[in-house]
Amino acid sequence: MFDVCPIGSQWAFMVLVSDGISSVVSDQEIVDLARGATSPKHAAKRILSFAEEMDSSDNLTAIVLPFAGWGHVSGPDQTKNLRAYRSSQMSQSFVLFNSISFLIVPASYSRC
Repeated sequence: MFDVCPIGSQWAFMVLVSDGISSVVSDQEIVDLARGATSPKHAAKRILSFAEEMDSSDNLTAIVLPFAGWGHVSGPDQTKNLRAYRSSQMSQSFVLFNSISFLIVPASYSRC
């Protein structure tokens, strides 16, 4: 026997993500990215974009299911500063990596 609880207006959404996202984006970051979106599609795109920015090396899937409270539930973006910091760290490492030059010299290389 199962208890069936109606989903009331206090529930805004549910997010399902693959491990490619959950391995680089925290639960709270996912909630904050989804909460600030204008639509479920926009929420999924925000989550995917941030996971890509965090250089996830796995496949990425995000599904945002809107409930009756979609658009009515608000709250502070608790991870905004953290996401900005993480983004800046990723962009700095990308710039550093791109600025390194590689020179591959064969074993028989001679300067003469």
